[in-house]
Amino acid sequence: MKALAAGLVIAAALAGCNKGGGTTGSTSGASSSAPSTTSPAIDTLLAGVPGNAFALGFVDMETPPWSMVTGGYGMFPLTDATRKTLDAELHAYMDKYIGVDVSKLQYAVGFVSGPPPGGALLVKALSGTPKLPGSSDYEGAKVWQVDQDKHIVVALKGDIAMLGTEAAVHDAIDTLAQKKKSVITENKELVEWLHKETKGAAIGFAAFPPKGLPLPPQVAGLQRVAASVGRTGVRAAIEGDEAAISRLETIENAAFAKMLEEVDRAHAAAIAGDIPPPNGMMAIIGAAYAKDYAAKLKPKREGNRLSSALVFEPTAGSDVMMMTSVVGILAAVAVPAFMDYMKKSKKTESSLELNRIAKNLKVYYVTNAAFPEGDTTLSPAESCCAGPNHKCFDPSTWQQKAWQDLDFQIDEPHLFQYRYHSDGKTAVAEAVGDLDCDGVSITYRLDATADAGNPTITITEPPPNSD
Repeated sequence: MKALAAGLVIAAALAGCNKGGGTTGSTSGASSSAPSTTSPAIDTLLAGVPGNAFALGFVDMETPPWSMVTGGYGMFPLTDATRKTLDAELHAYMDKYIGVDVSKLQYAVGFVSGPPPGGALLVKALSGTPKLPGSSDYEGAKVWQVDQDKHIVVALKGDIAMLGTEAAVHDAIDTLAQKKKSVITENKELVEWLHKETKGAAIGFAAFPPKGLPLPPQVAGLQRVAASVGRTGVRAAIEGDEAAISRLETIENAAFAKMLEEVDRAHAAAIAGDIPPPNGMMAIIGAAYAKDYAAKLKPKREGNRLSSALVFEPTAGSDVMMMTSVVGILAAVAVPAFMDYMKKSKKTESSLELNRIAKNLKVYYVTNAAFPEGDTTLSPAESCCAGPNHKCFDPSTWQQKAWQDLDFQIDEPHLFQYRYHSDGKTAVAEAVGDLDCDGVSITYRLDATADAGNPTITITEPPPNSD
């Protein structure tokens, strides 16, 4: 069920190509289409949201993701024979191992309520019975505990499935059974705000400040927020008192300026040839996209309202064009960011191992009033890029005396080579790695000294972007 919730979001992003946008803003050109309306099923699910909800969100898909999966999408449709076979096999698999039919699933509503804070996701158009052990009955619904420690449950009542905290799911079941008032009657203003700002969108969100739960100082004074994604655009709006909106406007302007500063720095490094060609090309492309979209998305202020909109231009073949644009943006922005994340995660190894050496150095010094003397070769001697999956693994390299005295070795494949030198009074350890295997290595250095018998360790990282 957790995977189902994640899949809903992904499918909705695709389905957003077939839904309208919010009520603000417009597209230009003869080919522009008017926003569609929100599906009645969303109101059906909102009727199950308890009245103490202060945040609402929905996924409203024009086409069940099941049909996109089994029929192919856009430029890649499946043949009728393949589609029928895939549909039948998936139905059989779901029935045998999961027990739930999701082929008609199109709509979902999520909420956060409180105090005490809790939340749940309501999904419409499911059938069957989940193959989970230990069900219990609650107000005509079947309930299964999926995480006892965190009190997370899944429930099924009719064709509506619910996943969330136990208290919130029970509240939703009580609301569907009309034992509690729904958000539609208890917080009518929130529902109206949601409808107004997200009409016809594929994904929508709206929230008011929670009653009885004070807001952090940086957002105190905000009164309502909404965001939506649809075929005609991405939109967001925030309203509040003058001080709160002015404070938020300042924060957002500073964030945009900081983002553009980072983009300009990467662009300049690419132009100067300081970044390897593949990443340099991505930095140049990413800078163009980032500057263009930053100008379009920069929040606009009207009184005590901040709004931002990125309007799409539906044209002939716009579904394909939008998918192409999304792929292009991902390639220009997300891929370099992911590669940078991967590099940072790889660099974590050097920090962990050098800190382990630092700990062992201190223990050795306290016992022997000196650091382990000696020198090691680069361990292992051969670059990690030459090993399987570009990793090193040579247990014999740690048999050198200095490593033995230091009680240091790495028992699994790793990304860095290590070396050590000490005359007993000071010590130096280094981690050397070529994380891209492009011939450019970086070095992390540990320096150990002992002033007045007190060992002091300093770890120095390589300069930024030096890899």
